[in-house]
Amino acid sequence: MKKREATTLGQDSIRTLVFSLGQSVFAALTGIAVAKAIGPAGKGEYALLQLFQAAASGVTGNLGLSITYELTRQRKPFAELVKPLTVLLAILSLIEWAIVGVWIWIKGPEPAPLLFAASAPALIVLSWQSPIFLGLGWIRSLNVQGLAFAIGTFAAAVITLYVFHLGTIGAMWGWVASVWAIAISTLVRTAPVAHGEQTDRTMTIVGRLMHFGIRAGAGGIFGFINSRIASVIVVSMAGTAALGIFSVAVSAGEVLLKISRSVAQAATKRVGSSQRDVAAATVAKSNRASTALIVSSGTAAFILAPWLVDTLYGTKFHEASIALRILLPGIAALSCAGILSTFFNYQMGRPIFLVFTSVMNAVIVTVLCFILVPRFGMVGAAWSCTITYLNAAVVTTWYFCKHSGMSAFEVWIPKVDDVKTILTALRKPGLVTPSSD
Repeated sequence: MKKREATTLGQDSIRTLVFSLGQSVFAALTGIAVAKAIGPAGKGEYALLQLFQAAASGVTGNLGLSITYELTRQRKPFAELVKPLTVLLAILSLIEWAIVGVWIWIKGPEPAPLLFAASAPALIVLSWQSPIFLGLGWIRSLNVQGLAFAIGTFAAAVITLYVFHLGTIGAMWGWVASVWAIAISTLVRTAPVAHGEQTDRTMTIVGRLMHFGIRAGAGGIFGFINSRIASVIVVSMAGTAALGIFSVAVSAGEVLLKISRSVAQAATKRVGSSQRDVAAATVAKSNRASTALIVSSGTAAFILAPWLVDTLYGTKFHEASIALRILLPGIAALSCAGILSTFFNYQMGRPIFLVFTSVMNAVIVTVLCFILVPRFGMVGAAWSCTITYLNAAVVTTWYFCKHSGMSAFEVWIPKVDDVKTILTALRKPGLVTPSSD
């Protein structure tokens, strides 16, 4: 990879990381505000709504990978995808409403599924925001809107909980309002490029999107199982209060994933539009730099976890620090998945590999959770996740090395040049690059 491209990639990654960390700060503040106001049980109910969102986005967001593929590898204009995406939006909304209807029929009306239904179309648009913006190279807009959503969610929680004292339901409605606001802003942002000639029939494009997207969407289902089945089992076996505490550990651990996701977002367009060897070199360098940052940050998080949890959330949430320490090694290993997956999805056009690995890991984490959670509670859930994440890292690395011709050493062990790239990006984070809109 050329020095200039490496430098601009590093700068895009650092800028994205700065915005991602800003999002994490406001997400953490939202979690703290909710936890302080309504305790573990209320935090658990709030987390349950977000669990519904994660389940749906696991499918619709991965379906959106077909959008990025069309915009990058196939070099299609966004205007050609507008009508097909509108059709898909209507179909997916109806499906999600039908699923919620069945849930309510079986379990009765509950706040979380009802509020999820109220935000379903907006959540679908929100799940497509990243694939669209990355395919268009709009990294800056994606960063700004992501930060705006985090700030809006925090403001909504503070206003509903501390100004109007509306309790858990009020906080959840505030979250729904934030989702709709950012979805509308996404439509407004893409409006200037939404007009143009459509060369293929609408249903032909829908079929093409579905052909790629169903494979990726299947991976999203199992990806949700991989990342959230522990939370589902915790709430099923231990209740919403336990979920509230465990969600603190999960959210804190996922802050580290912001690093690899930032790098992956910055690299997406390059990986999808470059030659195979250039794309592989970009992915390997990105993963090495991400590893260096995550290991150093994770070490600090491991040391400070008990103090941070007790100080920010209160001693009622102390057990979250234990679960967080167990999760950190697995999260560090999992960091490669997002970066290497850009190579499989957008360079090779093979999202099916991620489906296979997701199925395998879903089986592993589910079995481990059913064995360990009844005996060890959320600590068992944390161990289940870490073991699964380590397995995912090994398999994903093997497949990437097989198709790139690189060694695991080249993928994982940071070099002096990688550190220099990070330092250069840190010194010049504001430089405008071709990949920034």
